[in-house]
Amino acid sequence: MITQGKWKIFYDGEIHTDDKMICCGLGFDSFKEFIDRKEQQANARMIAAAPELFRFAMSEKEKGNKSAINLIKTLQGE
Repeated sequence: MITQGKWKIFYDGEIHTDDKMICCGLGFDSFKEFIDRKEQQANARMIAAAPELFRFAMSEKEKGNKSAINLIKTLQGE
């Protein structure tokens, strides 16, 4: 199970829902420093997209998609 809700990226790379922190920041001191780091931005977007990616994988698993089945097993620690 993952934390429900929309995950948002803050300027320092922290990922939050409306009421809790999902993961700690990437150590940026300013918005400009975060904006200048394209790879870290991409990583933060990938983390923030986790709920939608998980829901998509679950829907594909229900359709019998073997890759999705294996991905869900990995995500659930199996």
